[in-house]
Amino acid sequence: MIPFLSGYADKHWSIPFAISLMGTLVVIIAALTRLGKYHENWIEYRSICELLKHEKYLYLTGTSPYEERNFQLLVQRVESFISSENFNWSQLATSTDEKKKHINR
Repeated sequence: MIPFLSGYADKHWSIPFAISLMGTLVVIIAALTRLGKYHENWIEYRSICELLKHEKYLYLTGTSPYEERNFQLLVQRVESFISSENFNWSQLATSTDEKKKHINR
């Protein structure tokens, strides 16, 4: 909308105000999404989801390393994935908190 409205900026006094308001909103929303790392969190979530789905299908089809339908091995592998993901998430959350503290100084 900003490029469209800028063509009409000289027609009415409120259009430049609307353009600046929209620009400010875009910057604020972009900053909040970048600060919250929503994109990175989503990518991490989807990658672990797909990894767990892959393990499920390996187990159900009896494919290596689950040739003998070893349920204990499935549990060990899934728990290691989840543990690794929890560690990665805590590192990401900690780095985000440190960046917020640094910005507020």
